[in-house]
Amino acid sequence: MANVLPQEEKATLYKAYQRRVLVLSLGLLSALVLASIVMLIPSLVIFSVKKETVTKQLEFLKQSEQVKVTGDAIEEIKLTRERVKLLSADKTIPMSVRLNEVISKRPAGIFVDSIIIPSPLLIEIRGEAKTREDMLSFVKLLEESSYVEKVDSPISNLINSQDGQFLVRISTKTEI
Repeated sequence: MANVLPQEEKATLYKAYQRRVLVLSLGLLSALVLASIVMLIPSLVIFSVKKETVTKQLEFLKQSEQVKVTGDAIEEIKLTRERVKLLSADKTIPMSVRLNEVISKRPAGIFVDSIIIPSPLLIEIRGEAKTREDMLSFVKLLEESSYVEKVDSPISNLINSQDGQFLVRISTKTEI
């Protein structure tokens, strides 16, 4: 079929087509914006209600926290703290401090594989020592620690002169 429309008609029809597409696109875009606004309204309402609730709670807390502390109250608090310190003069050493002390004594040639705590006073360390001298220096440093009461290093730890596995049992002190 031959196209017998003049060029002016073709241009007019193409412009009309473009206008229809533009109007349809703008219509869809405005419908999308309108739907988005409608969907956001419940969130906005919930947000405003929550804001009012939080504001009221904050005001209530501010009013309830306005307690006047007098000089007598401060002196009484200090006196009570001193009494509590005297009553609870606790010299026990927490396990974390004892573990940090044991691990900090580790020389460069000692690699710890596992730490086992079978009882509150006993720590077992398993690992690998590059040399026998590293192992001996590790045991000596542990024995010199103020938190360690006794170090048990089996003779099997000294069999290999290099790259030897070891097991050390450390009895720790609970009080200084």
